[in-house]
Amino acid sequence: MSSVCFRSCPAYYFSPGLSLNYCPVFGVHFTELTESAEQTKLLLQVVRDYCEEKQFDVDKAREMRQRVHAYCVECTKEKKGISLDALSMRLDDQQPASFSEFVTSKDYPLGDGFEPNSRIYRGLRRHRIKDSKLTLDFEESILGSRVIYDDLTETLIIKDLPLEFKQRLKPTSTESDDPT
Repeated sequence: MSSVCFRSCPAYYFSPGLSLNYCPVFGVHFTELTESAEQTKLLLQVVRDYCEEKQFDVDKAREMRQRVHAYCVECTKEKKGISLDALSMRLDDQQPASFSEFVTSKDYPLGDGFEPNSRIYRGLRRHRIKDSKLTLDFEESILGSRVIYDDLTETLIIKDLPLEFKQRLKPTSTESDDPT
């Protein structure tokens, strides 16, 4: 994290013992936040890879992501770090070491004890995609039912639109009557 971000902090000041990557207002080191975000991103990728390798169907993969999300929320509330062994036990009570063994066998640089970044792990429950002209934001639970992606045509279909949105999409009578 650059010191430019830090300098925008209202508590930024020079002090003999002050580290330039420390925010005294929030009491955190920016490097800790960066590491937390990177580790959380990696955790999400590892979960996706794990589900893919285990060839879980859509529902089972969704259940795994929900369990990981619930564990991350719990860790955040209790201000404790992620334990891969504890997470592994929550993911599969029949084979409680399966996930942690997967992480170890694939040599993912995923550490124990990092605090999950809530902004990142929210991606387990929500899909938020944005570009310069379009923003999509929906809960993961409706993917496949109300929001359907067709990989062949690269088309996204949204079903059961809210009434207000449908009304906004309909042309007004003056627009349809106007030939210009």
